[in-house]
Amino acid sequence: MKSRVKNIVISVCFLALIFGYMIVAIITPDGDISYSERRKLTQFPELTWESIKTGEFFQKFEKYAPDQSPLRESFRTVKAISHFYLFNQKDNNDIFIIDGNAYKLLYPLYEKSITDAGKKLNEVYDTYLKGMKVYYTVLPDKNTFIAGKYDYPIIDFNRVVSLLGENVKNMEYINLLDCLGTKDFYNTDPHWSQDRLEKVVTRLSDKIGFEKPDFKSFTKKRLYPFYGAYYGQSALPLSPDELIYLTNDTIEKAVARNLATGETFPVYNTDKFGGVDSYDVFLNGALPLIEITNENASTDKELIIFRDSSGSSLAPLLIGSYKKITLIDLRYVSTTTVGKYVTFTNQDVLFMYNLAVLNNSQMLK
Repeated sequence: MKSRVKNIVISVCFLALIFGYMIVAIITPDGDISYSERRKLTQFPELTWESIKTGEFFQKFEKYAPDQSPLRESFRTVKAISHFYLFNQKDNNDIFIIDGNAYKLLYPLYEKSITDAGKKLNEVYDTYLKGMKVYYTVLPDKNTFIAGKYDYPIIDFNRVVSLLGENVKNMEYINLLDCLGTKDFYNTDPHWSQDRLEKVVTRLSDKIGFEKPDFKSFTKKRLYPFYGAYYGQSALPLSPDELIYLTNDTIEKAVARNLATGETFPVYNTDKFGGVDSYDVFLNGALPLIEITNENASTDKELIIFRDSSGSSLAPLLIGSYKKITLIDLRYVSTTTVGKYVTFTNQDVLFMYNLAVLNNSQMLK
């Protein structure tokens, strides 16, 4: 009798859990965006006889159901904690943690991708930059600074620099490796922290020849909490970072413009903080062509930066040194299209890309 009652209780609890979860899933409104993963969530597929007959509905529903599952983020965290601490795995979603700092596996090195990146730089030079003063640099990621210290495979930074040096023509390399360290990057994000870039700016100033900004003239503004890209990808309850941006009167008066649309926006758009990607505070995020104008400049010098997202936080620090700064992101605009929006005359030119982009240079158009 007791065994029968126990079985009934277990069965009822099991059914209540299953059907209760189903009811909660039905009545809970679908989400549009996963902020932790920085992507749009799958929406309920269109239900038609044709989609059922072909099986298309069920294929899409298989993607929809886990995306819109109640407590989805909690389940992701439980899975990640289990991976790291129960099963003692080294990473989760290619993210590994050392002393509270999140890193992403970027291994192995694709040498052909690096040489192709060099060819792309040469193509841009031959198309637009002949006779101009042109520089390039390789931005180390924070993995570079733990190479050889742990058991994780790390791309050989010096090999990347060597491969580019063998292929890039008519440009001078600027070494920034000794200007940075692990502490200059966010704990939960791959980007460098803007307030840690004085050594970088000093090195660029010495090599390119622009007037170095006085870092004492900048005011620090703080935004908290900043949950970087690795926070969501790891699904672990990591401590958030503090996003610091540096500003002054010159930066506040500068005008940034999307060259493709003509839209203007502030250099720092704090409305973006807390959105899908809070790093979009810097120059409105991932845009292919941005022009920053400093009407109060004491110089006529102009700068063109071919860059990835790290350039969004570097460029504001150089506004006081130039009348105009143009940022070009070849991940989002083709080399042939650039000339329709940008006039190349006698500007300073800097190519700056990080290891992740160079190691996947097919994204450069």
